[in-house]
Amino acid sequence: MASRRSGFATEKRSRSRRARSLNWATACAWRSPPGVGSLARRLPGTPPVLPGYTHVRALGTGGFADVFLYEQALPRRTIAVKVLLTDAIPGDLRTAFLQETNTLAHLATHPHVLTMYEAGIAADGRPYLVTEFCPTGYGDRFRNERIPVDEVIATGIGIGAALETAHAAGVLHRDIKPANILMTSFGRPVLADFGIAATLSRIHQEDQDSVGLSVPWAAPEMLEGSSPGSVESEVWSFGATLFALLAGRSPFEKPGGPNDRRALARRIMGHSGPAPLDRPDAPRELLRLISDCLNKNPKKRPASILEVLQRLQLAESEMGLRPSRLELAPSLQAPFASDGTSAASQGIAGTSSGRLGGLSSAHGVDETTGRPRRRRTAASTSQFDDATQVRAGGFSQAQRAPGLGKRWQWITAAGVAVLVAALAVAAWINPWGAPGAQIAAVDASSSDGAVVFNWAPPEGGADAYEVRVEGRPAVQQEGLSYTVETTKPGQRVCVTVAVVKSGKTAEASAPRCARSKEGQ
Repeated sequence: MASRRSGFATEKRSRSRRARSLNWATACAWRSPPGVGSLARRLPGTPPVLPGYTHVRALGTGGFADVFLYEQALPRRTIAVKVLLTDAIPGDLRTAFLQETNTLAHLATHPHVLTMYEAGIAADGRPYLVTEFCPTGYGDRFRNERIPVDEVIATGIGIGAALETAHAAGVLHRDIKPANILMTSFGRPVLADFGIAATLSRIHQEDQDSVGLSVPWAAPEMLEGSSPGSVESEVWSFGATLFALLAGRSPFEKPGGPNDRRALARRIMGHSGPAPLDRPDAPRELLRLISDCLNKNPKKRPASILEVLQRLQLAESEMGLRPSRLELAPSLQAPFASDGTSAASQGIAGTSSGRLGGLSSAHGVDETTGRPRRRRTAASTSQFDDATQVRAGGFSQAQRAPGLGKRWQWITAAGVAVLVAALAVAAWINPWGAPGAQIAAVDASSSDGAVVFNWAPPEGGADAYEVRVEGRPAVQQEGLSYTVETTKPGQRVCVTVAVVKSGKTAEASAPRCARSKEGQ
């Protein structure tokens, strides 16, 4: 109880400070709604003069940056430019701004991460970041529309793949919520706002008071101040986001009740869970998954976003849909820790970097951006207070460690990390080398106390097969049959099979589910 009071007292102190994390959903705004609060009261500063860009209008303001709409001359397109405020250039805020630039560059080629085009320092000395302009997002939409279940699952799989890729690279997002899921002109969801992200290798060196929070989406342990963030807390926030997309509210909101930060934090840290989801059209696997993600004991949540993704695929199968492929890149290089080793190689608890290969794939999502439509700011629902709050002490300093390779030294003090994004393209063009064949279908037969799965070898053969049973570690074998013993009659078992050849694991098959026979 003492830790709860201490953690919440810290959050209370932070309420007197302006939120220093600019929600990137503001970059998609076209007007400021009444009553939004401090973010709406400050007028945007003067837009910088940027060669090759023409200022169009202001998009939004934040605690430490402004966002403007510009038109680029060549190639001609509309883009968003985030500009650090003059009085925010020194200290932690500049570090956080450059950290966001570097993080976006490191993940820039993922199809479900907001695309960064350029970064630099304007003639007046202000650092700036140029990104794609997203016409829509979920910040408003989840409250105003009943979003179809299949869209929620598909969006979850895309954004979850971006998160799992970040985790494999040793980065925590720490601000997962609907407002940070934007939609490109071609309807592709992208994850935005890495302004309070942190590297797994340095997160425990942080001052607890510097951790940013969006209360409605934050895990209990973060509100209590006992954790600066972890894979488990990301799983909570991801589950809370899925809940909101289905329910039209954050998990611990009470319709008609007080829903300020204090009331929400009290409920999240309390013993009661969220109200049941009223979506009879949602598959049971999806509802069970969200419930597991929102378990108040971090150790009882899914162990990784990858596990969440696999269960979202099962939910698709339950709906009769072909499971979506996962956009994961095992070749993505992790940031380096202070001893020169990568975060992934350290085996940091809670990461899944060692398990990416079995389900990775790329389905060629069209990454072209088009001309945007105007939209309302995601902050327009002012009665629900979910703005990111930064506790006294400013942003976390997720700085890159001294052991980083020479290519990162090309990044100037302005954070011109777009060079790194260009270098990273090669890792995404073909992470598998020669493409492996996929198992076309997996058959199943049931008996008392077991389910037997069989498959045919692919054209060109295989060195081995990687079999994944839901909730169990992957197994590699040479045979074409795998038996799963069950603990009770009628138990449901789901399996995927992937080809292993020349040391590479190809795309997994669609999940095959079956039940053991009921006892006579």
